[in-house]
Amino acid sequence: MSDAPTETAGTEAGTAPAQPSERAWPHRLAWGVFGALVIIGSIDLGLGELREPGPGFWPLVSGLMILLASFTLRPPKNDEPRPETFSNNPWRLVSALVSVAAFIAAFAAVGLVLPVLALLVLWFRALAGMRWWTTLLTAVVVTAALTVGLVYGLAVPLPSDPLIALLEGTG
Repeated sequence: MSDAPTETAGTEAGTAPAQPSERAWPHRLAWGVFGALVIIGSIDLGLGELREPGPGFWPLVSGLMILLASFTLRPPKNDEPRPETFSNNPWRLVSALVSVAAFIAAFAAVGLVLPVLALLVLWFRALAGMRWWTTLLTAVVVTAALTVGLVYGLAVPLPSDPLIALLEGTG
C-alpha cells in the first residue's frame, strides 16, 4: 500500500463529490434574500386592506411565494433536470378527463376548496408521480393561494363553500 492519496473519478484527490444540497444552498439563500427584499419593499409601498389592496399587496404575495419556494423546492439530483416521461397509456388521459368532470360536478355541489385540493392531489401524485410530502404541500399552498386570490382578491362569485363559510364565521 502506498501513502499516495487515491483519486476518485471526477473528484479531487481524497474528497467526496459535492452533494446536490451542498451545491444548492447558495442559490436557495440568494432567492430567499431576494424574496425577503421583495417583502420589505412591498411593506414600504403599503399593503392596504384585503378588500382594497394597496400597491404593495401583490408584491407581498409574490415575495412570500419566492421565499417559500426558495426553501421548499429541492434541486434535481446531480443538478440535472429530470426528463419528462411520456406514456402511450390511454388510461392516464382518461383518468385526467374523468377527474376534471368529477371536479366540475364537485365544484357545483361543494364549492371551490375541496374539489381543487382533491384534483391537485390526484394529478400531482397519480399522474405526475410526485412524492407525498411534495404533493400535499404544493396542493395545499396552491389551493390556499387560489382561494385567497379568487374569493378575497378578485371577489369572484363562486358557489357556496362550507370551508370558506367556516373560515369567515358565517357557516
